[in-house]
Amino acid sequence: MVSRGLRPNVYSVGAIDWDRRLFDELIPLPDGTSYNAYLIKGREKTALLDTVDPTKEHELLANLEKMGVKNID
Repeated sequence: MVSRGLRPNVYSVGAIDWDRRLFDELIPLPDGTSYNAYLIKGREKTALLDTVDPTKEHELLANLEKMGVKNID
C-alpha cells in the first residue's frame, strides 16, 4: 500500500496482505486484509498509530523511509 496524506500532517502508511486467509484462525478473509497504520507529524514530535503484521514490516519501513521519517517519538 502506498503511503498517502489523509489530512495535513496525517498519513496512512499501512500495508495490504492479499494472501492472508483467516483472522484469528476463525474468520475467513477471501480477499485478504489491510493493516491500517497512521503517521502523525506534529510540530515537535512524530507518532505512529498502530503498525502492520511482521510479514509486512518491510512495506511499513519503506513507506516511512519514503516520507523521510528518521525518528518516531
